[in-house]
Amino acid sequence: MNLKIAQDAKYQGNDQWKWSVWLEGTDQDLDQVQSVIYTLHPTFPKPVQVKKDPKKKFRLDALGWGEFQIQLAIKMKTGDVRQETHWLQLQYPEGEKKKRATHKDPVIFLTSSAADGSFVTELKKALKERHVTVLTNEDASTDLPPDESIRQLVDQANASIAVVSNCSSPWVTREVDYIRERHVPVIPIVIGEKTKTLVSLEQVDAIRITDASDVHAAAEKVWEEVQSRAIWG
Repeated sequence: MNLKIAQDAKYQGNDQWKWSVWLEGTDQDLDQVQSVIYTLHPTFPKPVQVKKDPKKKFRLDALGWGEFQIQLAIKMKTGDVRQETHWLQLQYPEGEKKKRATHKDPVIFLTSSAADGSFVTELKKALKERHVTVLTNEDASTDLPPDESIRQLVDQANASIAVVSNCSSPWVTREVDYIRERHVPVIPIVIGEKTKTLVSLEQVDAIRITDASDVHAAAEKVWEEVQSRAIWG
């Protein structure tokens, strides 16, 4: 089977392009595909979209202003999932000497336990005010197995936050292990003076707060941390 990712982009003026991405292959090869899950930049209103029509080659059409990496999860009818990436390329018409924009807003993946949900909600709001996009399990695709959907989110991130409290679940440890495998920087936020950080993060400097009410202080420290590390540039 020989499937390839193809794209097309047409400039609309005012730094906007209509663009499309699809799979190229024989009818026989395309018929073996059940669906394609596209994960776009988190700033899109619907960053995860599913296409199921082989006659249209699982084509995705969109409008946007900047280049970025698209992630594709190609689900086969056999149950296998093939992970691919494609860098969306946008070109100005000849004669327009402009620099193409790219999506470089900070993106952070945040892992936490459900019990820390209120703290996480407020932390996301505080970071959004600093123009940081925060991805959590709520942004995961329901069309993929949990592990695969989380991996797609992690692969979009410049850095990650691990919220650790006395309520932390084994799922947080599992996600942190994957984050470290992908070499994504981790910023632990430890809630509670006597709370121990995760074993896998003992060598990582943590942001410690007394309780969940210190959320704005935590957000400020996260922002200072990512700026000092120059995680995105």
